[in-house]
Amino acid sequence: MVQPKVKPAHKPSFLPADFAERYRRWLLEKGLGGQQVHWWTVWVQRFRLFRQAESSPKPFQEALEAFLDHQRREFNAGPWQTDQARKAIL
Repeated sequence: MVQPKVKPAHKPSFLPADFAERYRRWLLEKGLGGQQVHWWTVWVQRFRLFRQAESSPKPFQEALEAFLDHQRREFNAGPWQTDQARKAIL
């Protein structure tokens, strides 16, 4: 009997497990406010998940543009939101 090929539940992470917390602390040290820290951390985590779901990894800049396009298309992200996401990720 041939076993079906099963896609792994998740791909290995390319960031350390504590990255979000370290990033959040770094933003606070840089003087960003609580809401901005929250949303920048959310954007980075969303981008991380988007990258993990890619079937074939793209170069960073290409992946960033694909992510921002995806946010516009699927979630109606406005220009200010995609600008915020770009800044958070970069």
